[in-house]
Amino acid sequence: MILLKQELKMMDKYYLKLPTKVGTFVLVEDNTEHISGLSLEPYDTKGLINQETPLLSQLKQELLAYFKGTLKEFTVPIKQEATPFQQAVYEILMDVPYGYTLTYGDIAYLMGNKAYQAVGGALNKNKIMIIVPCHRVLSESGLGGFYYGQELKKYLLDLEKSNL
Repeated sequence: MILLKQELKMMDKYYLKLPTKVGTFVLVEDNTEHISGLSLEPYDTKGLINQETPLLSQLKQELLAYFKGTLKEFTVPIKQEATPFQQAVYEILMDVPYGYTLTYGDIAYLMGNKAYQAVGGALNKNKIMIIVPCHRVLSESGLGGFYYGQELKKYLLDLEKSNL
């Protein structure tokens, strides 16, 4: 019985909702004490435990500081399931500094690949928005797409540029 409880504990995932002026975020921690999700509602929390763990509390404080313009780099550990291609895209994104942007083509070039459309597909699968800053990727002709809409993308870019 004790072993079963330990195994169930290892499968637990926790979540916390954080209302902000741009919407309610759902923060998710996996069972290895990493952030595995940061999304706007609606988000399916079925099977997750609604509990403010120390790590979710830390992310909450970091997000609030980010939206105040006082946090430029997140420190919470993250981990998301991704294909090797997606992971390579996310690693490049993590190196894009606060307030700066690059294009889908730039990422494809840095990967030695010409498939910038595939870069957009990888960004669309990003489960940890803002920390893995897919909003910092533009098209050659403008803002480009964003899973949560161009209005939020523009808001995040403007927020960062105004706090450089």
